[in-house]
Amino acid sequence: GIDESESRALLAWYAAESGEHREVSEDPSAYRATVLDLFLFLHDRVEAGDVELDEARAATVEELYTQLYMVRQQLTGETHSRMILDLDLPIQSEETFRFLDAIHTMVSRYYPDGAVLTGEAVSALGFRDSFASDNTVVGLMSLGLVMLILFFTFKSFGMPLLLILVIQGSIWMNFAVATLQGNPVFFLCILIVSAIQMGANIDYAIVVSTRYQEFRETMEPKDAIITTLNLAFPTVITSGLMMVCAGLLIGFQVSQCIIAGMGYYVGTG
Repeated sequence: GIDESESRALLAWYAAESGEHREVSEDPSAYRATVLDLFLFLHDRVEAGDVELDEARAATVEELYTQLYMVRQQLTGETHSRMILDLDLPIQSEETFRFLDAIHTMVSRYYPDGAVLTGEAVSALGFRDSFASDNTVVGLMSLGLVMLILFFTFKSFGMPLLLILVIQGSIWMNFAVATLQGNPVFFLCILIVSAIQMGANIDYAIVVSTRYQEFRETMEPKDAIITTLNLAFPTVITSGLMMVCAGLLIGFQVSQCIIAGMGYYVGTG
């Protein structure tokens, strides 16, 4: 509700209070100040009694000041300011990641001392960039620890290596089927399901292989494996079916895609 002449007067007053009266007197049209700063200056002058406004305009100024003060508290800090971007893009896509790279480049031009980007899309980009190394670390650590445990169990390297190759092969097959079907798998599913599948199946593998080794001392290979499977089958099938059913139930009933994916691939694995 301030007309042009009043706004020019307010701008000149603001410049004088800021110690920039020379700039505004030399070229009033070239002098610049943010609308927010001008409004806060106006509010302060009204509060101090230097400017008198009618009741309606004074109420408008006070209402706007309350809203802007709250917003400013959320967006402006002592060392950092906050800018919120609402992107009309998927959380995870190559287009989104390219756009985030462009934002990083643009921000570094204006804020060379550094700025921090956060949000779901930024987290997804960080996950993508760290996945390769994380997957390698998790895979090697799980394989190494399992190998160590199996070595003390069987007192040899041959049997642990055989069991790990079989189980790791089943993990690769589990995700290979998803890839062949064209179903994208979130990287967290791969990391967690791989560890669960390795841990659960190595338990079944130890049950079968230790029984087989015991029976081989008194039986031929064919009879030993038949007896082993007959005895181990109830244990393996019971706990195995529980994991399959629980995993698939989560996969088909949970609405959160990442958790549902974990359950589904644990079940199929």
